[in-house]
Amino acid sequence: MAMDLRELLVPCTRTFVFMSFQIMEGLITVLLGVVMWFLIPDFPDRNDFLTNKQTALVLKRIEDDRGDATPDPVTFQIVKQHLSDWTIWSCGEHLFSNTVKCQQT
Repeated sequence: MAMDLRELLVPCTRTFVFMSFQIMEGLITVLLGVVMWFLIPDFPDRNDFLTNKQTALVLKRIEDDRGDATPDPVTFQIVKQHLSDWTIWSCGEHLFSNTVKCQQT
């Protein structure tokens, strides 16, 4: 995609062209994120495209399947429980290490 964008820009300097690629691709990402915010439907208990009967059926199936059809309130204990999970920290460390290694080369 960056090679296609190069043809649209008048290359003044190499740094300007590189920064232009980063800005254009970032703007495309932000624009798509804003558009998707309005297009992707919310959780079934806050929808506007299902009837009440269909919503009740979906919520019952979710409750039967995984037991969390209604969202829990966020409390300090829940946040503390998730932050104390070592697997989350391990996954974050692995992703961070991979990114740092890629940016050093």
